[in-house]
Amino acid sequence: MSENKMTISKAAKKLKVKNNQLKTWEDEFSECLFVDRDSNNARVYTEETIDLFHMIKEMKETGTSDQDIKMELNKLHEEKTTMPIKQEEFIPDIYNVTALIEKVQCYLDKDSRENEKNKEERLIKSIQEIVHHEVESAATLQINEQKKALTELSVKIDQLEETSLNERDLYQIKISSEQEQLKEKLDEREQRFLSFVEKYQKKKDQRNENKKFQLLKGLAGFVK
Repeated sequence: MSENKMTISKAAKKLKVKNNQLKTWEDEFSECLFVDRDSNNARVYTEETIDLFHMIKEMKETGTSDQDIKMELNKLHEEKTTMPIKQEEFIPDIYNVTALIEKVQCYLDKDSRENEKNKEERLIKSIQEIVHHEVESAATLQINEQKKALTELSVKIDQLEETSLNERDLYQIKISSEQEQLKEKLDEREQRFLSFVEKYQKKKDQRNENKKFQLLKGLAGFVK
């Protein structure tokens, strides 16, 4: 077997996992993970395939969901197959976290405006119902009773306005808290992926250096 390929036992040993674990991951991510086979239908693992399994292992250990892992594998596969660049220049794009945050912010702002508009409409409707009810009642009352009714109406309107303002403030606080939590999660996820990309590129650079060294060593032996 070529020195650039290895059996499942050697691959598992390099990744510090059991053979069955590699088979399990291969089944779980079969849509975006491809393992070559030799003439005897035995699995053979390249350095690139080992890197992908190493990525899966690290993301599993950090609690990343299977759905997110599949998404990352698909991104790597699509960029590799669609971009006409040299293998050593290939670095997968990270998520556009800024654009994602802006989209979420836009959605939350829109939702907030709609909720405020609905609250104001309900407030106006409530006031109209109260006024209508009080006017009908006041028509059968004497002047003093009418004044009393109007005073009560004024108090109720003030209470409704105060309640609406308090609800709006509480809602804004809740929205701000959710936005902060979402940003923290996105920042954490971005850092994890950046760390992986950095490790991934270093390993590729190291392999390229080893290949160059082996080539020079072979040429030196040939010259002798």
